[in-house]
Amino acid sequence: MSDIEQFLAPIPGGNPAGEDLRYSALYDTIREARRQGDTGPMGLWEREAKTADFKQVIKLSEDALLKKTKDLQIAAWLTEGWIYRDGVPGLTSGIGLLRELIERFWENVHPGLEDGDAELRARPLDWLGSYFDPGKGSSPVLALRSVPLTDSGFSWFIYQESRRIGYEADVKGNKARAEYRQFAVEEKKVTPEEFDRSVEDTGKPFYKQLEQDCKEATEALGQFDALAREKFGDVAPSFASLEKALEEVGNVVHILLLKKLEKEPDVAEPVPDARSGGELTVEAGQPVQATITPVDLSKLEGGSIGNTEQALLHVIAAAQFLREKSPASPVPYLLLRALRWGEVRGGAENGLTDLPAPAPEVRMTLRASASGKNWARVLDAAEAAMSNAVGRGWLDLQRYSIKACDELGYAVTAKALRSELKTLLADFPQLANATLNDDTGAANPETLAWLRQEGLLS
Repeated sequence: MSDIEQFLAPIPGGNPAGEDLRYSALYDTIREARRQGDTGPMGLWEREAKTADFKQVIKLSEDALLKKTKDLQIAAWLTEGWIYRDGVPGLTSGIGLLRELIERFWENVHPGLEDGDAELRARPLDWLGSYFDPGKGSSPVLALRSVPLTDSGFSWFIYQESRRIGYEADVKGNKARAEYRQFAVEEKKVTPEEFDRSVEDTGKPFYKQLEQDCKEATEALGQFDALAREKFGDVAPSFASLEKALEEVGNVVHILLLKKLEKEPDVAEPVPDARSGGELTVEAGQPVQATITPVDLSKLEGGSIGNTEQALLHVIAAAQFLREKSPASPVPYLLLRALRWGEVRGGAENGLTDLPAPAPEVRMTLRASASGKNWARVLDAAEAAMSNAVGRGWLDLQRYSIKACDELGYAVTAKALRSELKTLLADFPQLANATLNDDTGAANPETLAWLRQEGLLS
């Protein structure tokens, strides 16, 4: 990652943001350096594709920000170059630079305000966060989707294409798909088997670091979006395309890491148990789910219950035990919901205030597991989250659990969960539009549509 502080020193002279270089030769030179052409034929002549020179983009942009100007468009171009050079950490660095330029140089940063109007100033950020047209050259979104996901350099684009090609075993008996795969092989496209071999040849630490990089970039983008909305108001830029790209790349990274962990499980070290002062241990060789951890109650002592917290832990322990013994039974699922939704009911209207939100990695794990159709893992992760306080009001969680039960053939449990959820929403219809304590909705748009489709909202 780049040290952004060096680019934040004021430019000497009357304006700490330096010159406005929009109409300078330097702007044109950077534009030309990052321009790349297509490879399509033109009449009898073949066009030679122009390749972007992002080393030059980085050099020129860094030099300009150090010595001449504080300019959001140049910083956005630099962010794009850093992504190509450094991968996901380059995005985090670029977002950090843009955020600091706005916070420290708001009165003077280029493009300038026009009679107090920030619309022109927002355009470089809108380009950063929303522009994506591979046919018309590069963009930060394209750069992010091009980040290598294996040591051999296979990207998100290649992962998606390989899945469209299909595994050889999966296309047998389907003439159209078999012909498409054969054509792709002849065109030297990467098959899913080849992609999987590349993943196998890539070390597990690579995916652990890449997943952490995606989480840090997601957090940085969320903070930057909040700052942009505060500063730009009605003309705030949209980061929707960049956010979607980061989410989709992160989901694939998580899927690939899960595959690595299945073959190369982590061995957990004993960790302190905050409740008892003792240690929680995991048998050697057992995979560790680092992203969603259920309440581990293996050290609860038998005998009498001394306080409310102990009583709650025993309820959760019972639910975990029962689900391990009979995963298709509705009893353990209803037990957790009686506990968490009872907390909502016990608080009446106040039960809908300060609803706990899940950590970003919890959302990512559920999305990635559902995207990979690993429904057993979805259910494990969802019920682990349900045992915690996020189970009170986060309705996306219920969609994941019920969908997983449907897919796993747990029809009785799925029916029971739908019934309980419908009753909760009948008693607390405002929950569907409630806000969690991280300012996200209790139900995202997909969950709201699902609730209506299922007839669970009155």
